Amino acid sequence: MLIIWLQGIWLPLHGYNYNQMPLWADAAVGRRLLAARTAGFLVSGPAAGSLSDRIGPRGVATAGSIVFGVSFIGWLWVPVSFPYWIFAPLIAANGIASGIFAAPNSSSIMGSFPARQRGAASGMWSTFQNSGTALSLGVFFSLMIAGLAVQVAPGGPRGSHRPHVLPSIMSGPFHHGLLVVMTVSAALAAVCVATSLLGGPRDTEYSAQRAARLAGASARRKTVRVPADK
Repeated sequence: MLIIWLQGIWLPLHGYNYNQMPLWADAAVGRRLLAARTAGFLVSGPAAGSLSDRIGPRGVATAGSIVFGVSFIGWLWVPVSFPYWIFAPLIAANGIASGIFAAPNSSSIMGSFPARQRGAASGMWSTFQNSGTALSLGVFFSLMIAGLAVQVAPGGPRGSHRPHVLPSIMSGPFHHGLLVVMTVSAALAAVCVATSLLGGPRDTEYSAQRAARLAGASARRKTVRVPADK
């Protein structure tokens, strides 16, 4: 959705003519604009995983869900032709939230299965994750089209046959569709927050269980077997 926003609306409004600019160059500019999200994920993912190992996944995953929802709410106030200094913190927050949520969520899922079943559980989790990604594309594009349809008159907007003015004409309807998508995303993030709060052991219980496991492992290492007398 953001790629369409950047390549189809934002870049043409800022002087990048996609009738003359090669597709690969247009896509490269879009990817550079989204680089803050990737950087945020790369930084927050390992840090959140390490933190969840120490204090438990519940609070960390909940925090990630909250930041995720806040980033979607922030998009509601971003204009279609935005300055990059507004866009960059929001897309970075989205990436950071994804990293904060992903690591403890994976740990929580795998930790809920016994060791002998974790291979099958990992396979099923990957299947559902990829299936959900494909399904979400259909759902959110349908929401975007529904939002566009409300704003676009039958037969298309006036001047839509002229490619050089199409981004300006479509920016208003596209923004309306984007508001629908971001509102639904924020609502789903709220559901994720509630699910994270209710699922799994509390972080204090997790810390106590972890301390007990570490103490047991330490005691086993210190145990010295005395050989039996012949």
